[in-house]
Amino acid sequence: MQNTITLIFILLLKIGYSQNSIINGVLLDKNTNESLSYVNIGVLKKGIGTVSKSNGSFSLNIKHIQETDTVKFSALGYKPLIFSVKNLVEKLNNNPNLKMEENIEVLDEVIIVSKKEWKEKTLGSETKSTSMTMGFSSNLGSELGRRINISRKHTHILKFKANVALNTYKSIKLRLNFYTIKNGLPNEKINRENIYVNFFDKSGSLTVDLEKYKLVVSDDIIVTLEWVDNYGDGQFRISSRLGTSGIKQKDASLDSWRTLPFTLGYNILVRY
Repeated sequence: MQNTITLIFILLLKIGYSQNSIINGVLLDKNTNESLSYVNIGVLKKGIGTVSKSNGSFSLNIKHIQETDTVKFSALGYKPLIFSVKNLVEKLNNNPNLKMEENIEVLDEVIIVSKKEWKEKTLGSETKSTSMTMGFSSNLGSELGRRINISRKHTHILKFKANVALNTYKSIKLRLNFYTIKNGLPNEKINRENIYVNFFDKSGSLTVDLEKYKLVVSDDIIVTLEWVDNYGDGQFRISSRLGTSGIKQKDASLDSWRTLPFTLGYNILVRY
């Protein structure tokens, strides 16, 4: 009899998940109660994820996942939140607000190297191809990136450029990320604050001035664009070409990275 009751409970729980396949909540700063925009939200190892909206609200489809799967909330400058699907559903049913705690880090010492003469150089690809292009997946939080080789210590990143082959959105909001490399794939973020860029044109150069972010690197990096928001419906395509650096791609927030046998029209202006 007890086994029968347990089985019925499990079936009802699964039916409940299938009927309520979308879970909703709001992400807030624990200390200020301010909403947290564009937080990465993902089901680990499932390729399912999204980002929170500008007002901190989020919706996540859990129809095709198990109650024991893990959901992670991750934002630059905050401690991650990690729940099982079952615990997350229960928590949101009691209170739709999830609060994230700021992660106070001691910044590494910045070494200023005095040189009589600085050199500037463009690294990466400047392709403007419209026949070979790459777009994001259908999920907010998807990323597209490429490796850029750094040959000098204390290289200052001054500017980022990409060539947009096609944009049919009224506007699209992207997050620019810089990563260290492990096993050929993105590892840890280098930038300590979010770098956002809005693009409104139909095509052309997407340029980000980076001098105020004080990005200094001494090893190879991977630079990515992450889709976090848009206005209207449409497509967004970035110029690409055949190349050995490979496109680093993930389909959703906190998804696994993969490499495709092409390279993107990304380049950075550096000073060393």
